[in-house]
Amino acid sequence: MPLSESPELDSLLERKLANFREFQKGQEGVWGTISGAYLVSRGLVAAVAKDGALSTVGAHRLMMWQTVLEYQMESFFLLIDRRLDEGLALLRMAAELARDVARISDDAVRKRTFTSYTTWPQPSESTVTCSQVQTSSRTTNHLTARYSLLRCRT
Repeated sequence: MPLSESPELDSLLERKLANFREFQKGQEGVWGTISGAYLVSRGLVAAVAKDGALSTVGAHRLMMWQTVLEYQMESFFLLIDRRLDEGLALLRMAAELARDVARISDDAVRKRTFTSYTTWPQPSESTVTCSQVQTSSRTTNHLTARYSLLRCRT
């Protein structure tokens, strides 16, 4: 019995679910690792969200981390669905956003600079300062290296 009045859409959904089940059975280790990582990530985000003592910058950073996690999971499902270009593009967006979170950190001025764009102007001194990669930061260097790998693939 069709799930809806649109058998074409139901068929598309069933094919996608079949792809996911096939991957889950064929790649149990990868599936388990991603599942565990997602569970831990969601738990960390939920724990920070329940803290209640977040500053404005901290709350913004939390929302950005939630978006990074959503991008990563959607990328995973796109890659399973053999939509490599879209999956890698979304993974690159996650890396860019993670880089931005690292740059903003707890700095209210950088957060204000990041969120003040109504249109994306040509880089000025203040925007370059906010987004510049600091080579002294190990985390930023790691994110930049991962981003460079993704940029070369898409």
